[in-house]
Amino acid sequence: MSLHAKVHTQATVNASGNSAAFTNPKSRRFLLSVALAGTPTGTTPTITFAVQTSPDGVTWTQKGAALATLNAIGNQRTLYGPSTTQGAIVETFIRVAWVVTGTTPVFPNVTTAFTGLDC
Repeated sequence: MSLHAKVHTQATVNASGNSAAFTNPKSRRFLLSVALAGTPTGTTPTITFAVQTSPDGVTWTQKGAALATLNAIGNQRTLYGPSTTQGAIVETFIRVAWVVTGTTPVFPNVTTAFTGLDC
């Protein structure tokens, strides 16, 4: 079983949120890819992504260290797995969370994907 989930596809994001929960396919490694293709607007807009895991689909914990805050056009790719900074994902459920801050922040054209590698 493999996992390739598009969380956002050229979407406009202006509020914090979470993806739907994914069942862990027991991949050795996972990749979180974020692309901000449009210029953010608002006063000091920032967006920060995180991978959260859960043993039961109810209680969620952030996996690994906090990711870099994004505030401009660019890409962020973060690897999860054994011998990575973020660590291995062994819990049953996984989701992607994002926190948006600033005054009337708008992030146009956001694409976010979470992929299981080595399935």
